[in-house]
Amino acid sequence: MAAGSGKRMRSAKPKVLHELAGKSMILHVVSAIHRAKPDQIIIVIPQGSIQDYAHHLGDFEITFAYQNSPLGTGDSVAVALEHVQQNQDDLIVVNGDSALLKTQTILDLKNIHNQEDSVVTLTTARVSESEAEGLGILIKNTDESLIEIKEYSEFKGNQLKGLNQNYFDVNVGLYAFNVPWIKNNISKLVKHTSGEYLIGDLLSIAINDKEKVT
Repeated sequence: MAAGSGKRMRSAKPKVLHELAGKSMILHVVSAIHRAKPDQIIIVIPQGSIQDYAHHLGDFEITFAYQNSPLGTGDSVAVALEHVQQNQDDLIVVNGDSALLKTQTILDLKNIHNQEDSVVTLTTARVSESEAEGLGILIKNTDESLIEIKEYSEFKGNQLKGLNQNYFDVNVGLYAFNVPWIKNNISKLVKHTSGEYLIGDLLSIAINDKEKVT
């Protein structure tokens, strides 16, 4: 997913086109994905920006999908699904600014997803409250089973402190989905007050339907 504008960076350039260690963030990500040997790489970008992205990614075989309006990560996935090849079992979704992503992490995610036979598998990190700002926080039962992912910005007042935790497990923007399942459920996403559809809500849909989430 590379259609985000990166408002917090206060730059006219899309966030994923900013450079890290001499290469754009999106190039770091695509390089890691390419080494995992996927059947297809789809990148969701803003309408009218193909030349900017092609300049950075010209050496790779890529399908570009266009998000007409910035309607969030859930909408980005919906756009990408229109381009997924027939008879695909798994879809790996990666945030386009995950410049430190390693190929082995992608392979491990896919292996666990298949071994567990889950409809959704997500990658998480454990961080302090200050590090959780701007991320999706995993809300869990006492047995560590997942209830939902709630965006940091959606916590009001002292709600976050009320969780009484020394650390938080956060969503890092790397997922594996069962393709038939996500195609059947992507339309169930509901727009948030921010005006966006969020990919993390797919986990809540799966949990509510008693599907397996890893």
